[in-house]
Amino acid sequence: MDAKFLDVSSVGLRFLSNRRLPLETPLRLTVTFSSGLVEFQGRVRWVHPEGRTERFIVGVAFGRLTEVQLQRLEQARAAALRTA
Repeated sequence: MDAKFLDVSSVGLRFLSNRRLPLETPLRLTVTFSSGLVEFQGRVRWVHPEGRTERFIVGVAFGRLTEVQLQRLEQARAAALRTA
């Protein structure tokens, strides 16, 4: 499934999807940051319609993150702050 990444934190992320995903759906996600590809595992915690479109904003909580994943997240957040 292709989705548009919206934002990320150390505990989860949000993305825009053309599909409504059931709550608690386990996901394996690959996100491309300027620091490289990072794979995450998580679960769908909430889903909201995006306005009057047929798309959905999906909230995902991460499972346990490795030190490398945490470092890449911090690098991506720092880069986003520099360009904002």
